[in-house]
Amino acid sequence: MRHQDESETYYSIHEFYDIDGKTSWQENPAAIVGSSLEEMHDIIGMMIDAFKKPILDYKTGQKVLEIKKLEETR
Repeated sequence: MRHQDESETYYSIHEFYDIDGKTSWQENPAAIVGSSLEEMHDIIGMMIDAFKKPILDYKTGQKVLEIKKLEETR
């Protein structure tokens, strides 16, 4: 998600939910914390997958940017 105010812009990964057309997201960015190495591995995989999805504005949840494939940007 893109966080933007009058002095800065930054990005973070948040858990995002779309249930029956109603959207919501976690207030705080996702952390890589797990009860096992496997769980941490799964979380990192989901974070990598997040780079394949559009960037949403933190305040509105609206799409602000489509990301090109990672391979195209390197």
